[in-house]
Amino acid sequence: MGPLIFIIYIHDLPYGINPYAKPVIYADDMSVLISVNNFNNLQKKLNPTINYMSGWFLVNGLSLNIAKTYI
Repeated sequence: MGPLIFIIYIHDLPYGINPYAKPVIYADDMSVLISVNNFNNLQKKLNPTINYMSGWFLVNGLSLNIAKTYI
C-alpha cells in the first residue's frame, strides 16, 4: 500500500482516538504519542487507546504490529 492510499485508508482512525493521545501520521506509518505524569496514568490512557486502535484495525482488515510497538 502506497503512502497516499494509506493516508486515505486510515483518514478516520485519528477521530476516535482519545484526546490525550496524539496520532502522528507520515508516509505509510502511524505513531500515537501519549504523555503522562506518572506510570499509573500511563495504563489508564494507554489501554483504551490500544483497544480502540485494535478494534479499528480488525474492522478495517489491518493488524496492529505489536513487535514494532514501543512504550
